[in-house]
Amino acid sequence: MFDFNLRLENIEAILKDNPYRIEFLFEKALILINVNKEHEAKEVITTFTKLPGVDQHSKLLFSLIERRNKLQYKDNFWFIFPEDSSNNFCELIMGLAKRQSTNLKKLKGSTPDELILFEITPYATSLLDYSLPGVSYIRLSGLDGTLQKYSAAIAHELSHVFWMTKNRVISEGIALYYESALAPDAAFIVSYTEALEYLKNYDQVIPTIKTLLSNRFSEDIFFSRNTSSTKEQLLIYNLAFILIHKFIHYSKNKNIDLLISRINRSEDENAYDIFCSFFDNPIGNSFSEIVEKISTKHEALDYKGIELDILKDRLSEKSSSFDLHYKIVAKVDEGLTGCLKTTVIRIRLLLLKIYRQVNEKECIDQVALALTEDLIQSLSNSKFEKEAFYFLAKANIIRLLTTNDAVEKYKLLALINQLFEKSLDDHTLTTEAHIDYAKFKLSTPVEFGRDLNGIVRLVDDIELDRLYHDEIKHLKERITKNLQDFLCV
Repeated sequence: MFDFNLRLENIEAILKDNPYRIEFLFEKALILINVNKEHEAKEVITTFTKLPGVDQHSKLLFSLIERRNKLQYKDNFWFIFPEDSSNNFCELIMGLAKRQSTNLKKLKGSTPDELILFEITPYATSLLDYSLPGVSYIRLSGLDGTLQKYSAAIAHELSHVFWMTKNRVISEGIALYYESALAPDAAFIVSYTEALEYLKNYDQVIPTIKTLLSNRFSEDIFFSRNTSSTKEQLLIYNLAFILIHKFIHYSKNKNIDLLISRINRSEDENAYDIFCSFFDNPIGNSFSEIVEKISTKHEALDYKGIELDILKDRLSEKSSSFDLHYKIVAKVDEGLTGCLKTTVIRIRLLLLKIYRQVNEKECIDQVALALTEDLIQSLSNSKFEKEAFYFLAKANIIRLLTTNDAVEKYKLLALINQLFEKSLDDHTLTTEAHIDYAKFKLSTPVEFGRDLNGIVRLVDDIELDRLYHDEIKHLKERITKNLQDFLCV
């Protein structure tokens, strides 16, 4: 039996040197509540609540003091159940936690050091909250309904605890893989075959492996609802599962701990190179190569036809050309080496899709945006460097439109202007750069210093480009209206 008095003595010794060790204050409160020393527990909670970032955990402790939930300790885990939970239900959940922890210990060879707390919640989603240092707070959905689903959720969340990694894609892949291995009857992704099938049938933008592992969209995909659909989240989960399956079955030493150690010591933008270093043979950068082998004979792209469709979409602010051409362009782009012309077309199609979402006030496809930014990066120090400046300006406009941080807005405004200025020299998309810079300046509020004369000069520089005649005509009409409004004021 666990000796709570001895544990309290050890905690007191630690808090004597540092009375605000947040994880030990939290554990002390749990122990005092568990041994019915409520007065002492309230004193500890009073100190605990004064610390920053502990609101959720403070509410949890108060719910225990007020007997709205009940607390239990078993097999080195803390459990919080709704007050009306039956003893049988509590024992079943605690038994599942012990079983899955034992399974994971066999796989890893050790157990985590931090405090692990399970709570059964009334919410639809299970998740791991590690916002409190030294505490892994696992919230299990009380709506799971069956023991199989609880078993899968526990295996998933405990996998996050056993293999802590800052790279969320790697972390989710590991958790999904071991959930499938330890609770196949109710796993979110049952098998590698199922994940591949999902990928084959997916009809939206699929990121490269490098973009996925760069983790640049983690805040949007995993922690908020700022996505165009739940399809994006399901896509990331399936891709993450596929990568970890590939690692465990085909890497040189299959050492997950070593992979995590190297990734945790580095930045997320290096995760792809670190991941690849574990394989004897190159794994490539395309998920298409995993799902199906791309033929060396690629379909010939009708660049001129795609270009004309893009111009139509620019005028109508639609993205029909994306729907028509993106899949084959992406496939050819991922199968070719060094053909940056195709990459340029691919970026233009992606930007059309994202800007249509902006214009129609839809949530932005964060996967598409992250992939776009990575593809733009691939143009650096190439003959398409000027086009890259133009694309970066367009991508940062998206960032400008989606941030609520005033300081960041000012920084982005300055950056966008700098990038557009760099993109005005002669290159394959000079006219588009002039048009979009003029549109950007035209949308700038008067109080920020809208330069109408500068806008007119931008249009004058490209007025004779017949390919963009209709778009230039439409832009000049907007400029004329703004000049008339300005003169009226």
